[in-house]
Amino acid sequence: MGSEFSIIMLVALTFLAAYTLIYPKIAGHSFERVTYCDICVTGFIFVAVAQKYWGSDVLFSFLGLQMNWFWFTLLVSGVIEVPLLMWYYQKYLKPSQES
Repeated sequence: MGSEFSIIMLVALTFLAAYTLIYPKIAGHSFERVTYCDICVTGFIFVAVAQKYWGSDVLFSFLGLQMNWFWFTLLVSGVIEVPLLMWYYQKYLKPSQES
């Protein structure tokens, strides 16, 4: 569980910092800029995890399924990022209803 926890914390803290501190300043109200920033942040996460687990035989458990570091990081990233993206959309990207 220690390896899973370290990846979960890395992903959670990185995306939390990105969506609350970095994206509002750099991307603002542009979905295109959020997308580009997100590619960079996701790349950072995968490089950080790959440095430790690339080529290892360590298996990770996600809801009872055993998988390698890549698939575990991808699934955890999706689970953590989707709610943050929905929040960011509501706060910064949703077109205003004022007319």
